[in-house]
Amino acid sequence: RATQQMTSVYPDGATNRLFVYTPDEYQELAAQLIALFDADVDNTEIRTIDIEYADVREVRAMIDQMFVRARARGGASDVQVVTSGDSLIIKAPPEQVEQISTLVARLDRPVDAGLSIRTYELKVVNAGQVAGQVQHYLRSVMPGQRRGQMQPSAFAEHTTNTLIVMAPEEHLAFVDGL
Repeated sequence: RATQQMTSVYPDGATNRLFVYTPDEYQELAAQLIALFDADVDNTEIRTIDIEYADVREVRAMIDQMFVRARARGGASDVQVVTSGDSLIIKAPPEQVEQISTLVARLDRPVDAGLSIRTYELKVVNAGQVAGQVQHYLRSVMPGQRRGQMQPSAFAEHTTNTLIVMAPEEHLAFVDGL
């Protein structure tokens, strides 16, 4: 209480400084207290990461599992992740933002779909009609293709009545049999 009466603190907003007037024996304590309170409490960075190929929900779930849920397992986690369209908005300490950015860069790559292209010159039937039927077949046997991945497809080149099919080899056998 006596120290409180002998100590005066004046903030200077223009220079972001504190002026502390206290007896010499309390100068060290005052410096320690100011250092404690002047610590960077919110040492976070906010970064938006655009996702081009991967499913943004899957990437967020992985980040949640690796970083956010660490708190539930007894670890420390200051990571917050929000999705907005095809982007992730990350709020975390700078070192964790870098770790997450590196992880996303590894995950967000185009996937080799393993597709082959085959052409069929049709003599009797219309290539446009066949292309529609083949397209329907491919969608029924290969639902849920990932964004950024080449999609199996069939289309017609009308001037030559040619059917062009892009699909995995195992599905091209069906088209060969038509």
